[in-house]
Amino acid sequence: MATFTIGVKANTTGIHHVGYRTYNDPALTYTVIDVDVPTPGNYSVIIPVPGNLYCADSDILYTGYVIAACRSQVDGDGNGIPDLATTWSITLVQQTDPCIKTDILCESVAIASVTIDDIGAGCAPDATYPLTITEATLGDEILPADIDVTISGGVVTGYVINDPGQYKAAPTLSHTIPGCGTPPAFTAVLEADCPSLLLSDYDCLTSVDLSETPDYIIAHNDSVVICADVSTLAGLATNFASSPVIDVSPLGNCHCEPCRTVTVAPTGATIGAGKVTYQTCWDGTNPYGTVVMVSQIINYDTVLNMGCIMVDTLVTDQGTLDQPIVITSQTSC
Repeated sequence: MATFTIGVKANTTGIHHVGYRTYNDPALTYTVIDVDVPTPGNYSVIIPVPGNLYCADSDILYTGYVIAACRSQVDGDGNGIPDLATTWSITLVQQTDPCIKTDILCESVAIASVTIDDIGAGCAPDATYPLTITEATLGDEILPADIDVTISGGVVTGYVINDPGQYKAAPTLSHTIPGCGTPPAFTAVLEADCPSLLLSDYDCLTSVDLSETPDYIIAHNDSVVICADVSTLAGLATNFASSPVIDVSPLGNCHCEPCRTVTVAPTGATIGAGKVTYQTCWDGTNPYGTVVMVSQIINYDTVLNMGCIMVDTLVTDQGTLDQPIVITSQTSC
């Protein structure tokens, strides 16, 4: 809930009326706040703004008036404002949202191994040779790899990965081994996953670990969505790429994101435990009252009501469960 303050300069004692009209009120309808003035002087009134200003993608105009209760309240103009009142107006502008809906992609991984597709024949002399590593598509190589192969008895007998590098897609491996009657052939095999990602390092406000920590292994080319503090994203490992998610939320603002009361369960599971991480809604419809990243265990026999959350921020880890964790219901908050 946003607010703004209106100053009241009272020349008399007693009640003073401060009327205001919100941007979504019917025309000419004013809400009135009374200020009790014990002595003449300067006073102030806090005006509530429904919702929040993170979603105000255009300026919002508020109009209002101030008048002492002892003065005539006649509205001869029929505009909802007493004729003797002092009027005011204020324009509210969009605020910078600290929470931006962000996709974090496991974009590049190391070379895990090399498949020797053909050991070749007649290669000489016996020695160790470097492989030539060529990215599949320009820009796929994040960090270069360094791989040697060993020739013994004219054929490939092994390889050593001196540096696994980092690639978006498996590179092509070739060689400059001399004298091979039958050239050897190789295929690079990438790691299946990125390094563990601790989501709370990038959340926009705060986190609570109820029974687990929000660390996740993300598969290559998979991603998670969180409400992030974008200033922290520079600290992501080079394996990851981040980008704002623009859907129903203006500018990706999480404070504009719709919220739902969500229940999850490992339906049909008979053994094990997994974990879930999610971010609560911004509007006070949860026990935390704001955007909080929550992580907790979910056992095989558990149905977990997470309360009012931003559904897209739900991340699950099946762990030792014999069935995946799925959303079983979602309703309006």
